[in-house]
Amino acid sequence: MSDLSGRLKEASSTAKDKADETVENVRSGMAKAVDRAADTLRSKSAEAAEAGMDAIDQARDASSSLGDALKTSIERQPFTAISLAVAAGFLFGMMFFRRD
Repeated sequence: MSDLSGRLKEASSTAKDKADETVENVRSGMAKAVDRAADTLRSKSAEAAEAGMDAIDQARDASSSLGDALKTSIERQPFTAISLAVAAGFLFGMMFFRRD
């Protein structure tokens, strides 16, 4: 009977050791996976920030170019520019300040 008890204790101890080892392996694997995910997230965040800054620079350049083109057009054709502004104001007024 004591031999059986000893074998059961040994089997129980072995099973506990294997379970502890498995838990440690899973914990280690999860830590590595979290580290890889964090690295990937940092990398993608940096790429997104860089892309956003590039888009801002492009928008700034485009608005500057548009502003320069508009200024040049107004300087070359002031009557046309004033006529367009009056027409746009009239249409805006008709659309939003209509009285029935």
